Amino acid sequence: GTPYVLGTGVLSVLGTSFTFLPVFENGIAAMKATGTDAEDAYGKMLGTVMICSFLEVFLSFIPKDKLRRMFPPLVTGVAVMCIGIGLTGTGMKYWGGGAVCAETSWKNHASAYDLVGFPPITENN
Repeated sequence: GTPYVLGTGVLSVLGTSFTFLPVFENGIAAMKATGTDAEDAYGKMLGTVMICSFLEVFLSFIPKDKLRRMFPPLVTGVAVMCIGIGLTGTGMKYWGGGAVCAETSWKNHASAYDLVGFPPITENN
């Protein structure tokens, strides 16, 4: 037969939107801090991912026994744990209503009270 097979026999999870979120958030924030437009920063991050995807294509041609020696369970376990730790903050933000809720005027309690029709009760009143 052929040396090429469908799949590697190694657990593979394709979900780059979640694993790249912490990297994207920090990278785009750093670029915006230096004066880069948000759309340009996002485009640079997508371009970087596109270029780096060629590494995955290259790795797909390596036999699975060599891949398992290059990436033993200890290495892959630590990598998955670090991804999970990095996603904790993003998960909490989305659990609380998403990025839109986190960035809106609801943080300003006076506006929220104006919407429901009664004044804020604070120590300053």
